[in-house]
Amino acid sequence: MLACWMLACLGLAAPSLSAADAPPISADPALARLSFIESLYRERDDFRAESEILAFLGEAPGSPLRPQVELVRAKLHYRAGRFADADRMLLALLDRSPDGPVARDARSLLGFSWLREGRLGEAAPLLNREPPLDPLLQPPPHDAARAVAWSTALPGTGFFVLGEPGRAVTSLTLNIVFLAGTVVSYEQHNVPAALLFLLVEAAFYSGGRAAVREEAGRLNERWLGERREAWLGQSSEPRLIGTAFEWKF
Repeated sequence: MLACWMLACLGLAAPSLSAADAPPISADPALARLSFIESLYRERDDFRAESEILAFLGEAPGSPLRPQVELVRAKLHYRAGRFADADRMLLALLDRSPDGPVARDARSLLGFSWLREGRLGEAAPLLNREPPLDPLLQPPPHDAARAVAWSTALPGTGFFVLGEPGRAVTSLTLNIVFLAGTVVSYEQHNVPAALLFLLVEAAFYSGGRAAVREEAGRLNERWLGERREAWLGQSSEPRLIGTAFEWKF
């Protein structure tokens, strides 16, 4: 008692902590764990986040929060570009809980995943609440058949159709060189050299037509990818993928 009285007199007694100053203690361990998953998700520590998710699902199979946690796991795989894995998780979630609290977001995420996989026809019914899909339904700007037809008539010119004049000139020039080599060698009675030039020209001619077709496909895919990303940026995808859970901890 004397020691306490002396400390009080000297102003050294320990200050009392108010309720506001006390460290926060979660009343629900499950919510504390989900808050930890949220922090891992935001930090993009996907491996640890999925490990925590799997542990939660294994330890609390009957938890009412299970659908939300399963949706977060699908988000992890979607965000990492593993769309087929995300599809399986979302379809299983919707099969078990078609009208549950996360069904709407699960359908939207499945639609986004199918859209990224090029399954536009299947994705469209799931994305009817999103901006219209009209920009993604327009025909691609590069006609592969037309470009190949040009290169068939005059080797290399299909690249002009694709808006790549440099490649067109290079390809046309090489074809002319090989044809000229064939003609000159034949006129000089050098049949083996003529046959060699002719074989190279035939292979280059065939390869040039294939290259034009592949380039048209690549350009169209890039065009579609740019439009898809622009459309997704205006959709609910950024909100859906921005956080693990909809509620705030």
